[in-house]
Amino acid sequence: MSDLFHILSTRKLNSSAIRQARDEGFEICEKEFIRIQPKLDKKIVEGFENLGAAGKNVLMIFTSANAVYALAEIFESCAGGGRQRLVDLTGEWKIACLAGRTAAAVRELFPRISIPALGNDATGLAHEILRVCEPGTELVFCCGSQRRSELPELIGHRGWHLHEMVLYETHSGAVKLDEIFDGIIFFSPSAVHSFFSLNELPAGTVCFAIGDTTASAIRRHTGARIVVSREASQEKILKAVKSFFLKNDEFKKEDGCFYCLGGDSAIFSTVVLFFNFLKC
Repeated sequence: MSDLFHILSTRKLNSSAIRQARDEGFEICEKEFIRIQPKLDKKIVEGFENLGAAGKNVLMIFTSANAVYALAEIFESCAGGGRQRLVDLTGEWKIACLAGRTAAAVRELFPRISIPALGNDATGLAHEILRVCEPGTELVFCCGSQRRSELPELIGHRGWHLHEMVLYETHSGAVKLDEIFDGIIFFSPSAVHSFFSLNELPAGTVCFAIGDTTASAIRRHTGARIVVSREASQEKILKAVKSFFLKNDEFKKEDGCFYCLGGDSAIFSTVVLFFNFLKC
């Protein structure tokens, strides 16, 4: 039997992160529980071009890296000039997005565009948008078919009109699992619902969630222990996994969930070395 902690990620991770995790005592298995299908529709391109032609002050909103990648693919498939056409069209626009993976995708696709509003979750991002928005700004919510309601409802209640651009469809990729995992990482409510449509958690398995909305989705399916990373990034959720199992970090309990409070990297390295020594 392996001495490594056995962790399931419900989304693909960076290969370097997987190798590093193994060196630190964690075997990560990747299985994608949702499939993203961009809507390759010329009407979406036309919608963006109409906004550009109107010369409006536009703020694009992204709460998922999937929306960023879908937008790039739509322009590559349906617009003359491809991705460069999108970059040229949105040159004077601004962007509001979630921190972590979404912000990284935004900076990759729009390297010169201003990002005046960042948030760790949809509610926090909505408050940031309301804080920086100027009168006359056109708010364009770039989202998927199963987008959450928190952000559009909060912005709508403050009297702002939100123009939604549905860029991709989310489909279940549920698989029945036979393995038993020490921990399971969830990156979205959609992945949670897909996982629990065919699987139950064995006693002792710990759930790790990016953000409170994903944690809430987990709670609707199981009473298992939930550890939450409020920052929506692969690095932070993996840090929470390692800290939790190696007892390196402090965790604050709120509403039945455990929140990672951060930790010292030197202490972490010492714990890892000690853990690996015990396995020898």
